[in-house]
Amino acid sequence: MGNKTGAGAAPPPGQDRINHETEETLMTPNVGGIDRVLRIVVGLALLSLFFLLEGNARYWGLIGIVPILTGTFRWCPAYLPFGISTCAMKKG
Repeated sequence: MGNKTGAGAAPPPGQDRINHETEETLMTPNVGGIDRVLRIVVGLALLSLFFLLEGNARYWGLIGIVPILTGTFRWCPAYLPFGISTCAMKKG
């Protein structure tokens, strides 16, 4: 009962099995340049409503955080199920 190596080998103690291929494809940027700028501008406009409106309506402006974050990180989870990517195609 020696040490097994290869695909069927158990991970060393304290390490979990992680599929690194899946992990890489999940966070691959899918928001391109123009899309990114539009998301950030629209997000800032929506966020400004938080400061311009009064009462409970002002909290709708916080929805602007979502496009700001997706534009900043260049990744939109809503694009995943549809396979959409607005990034420029790589040459080569």
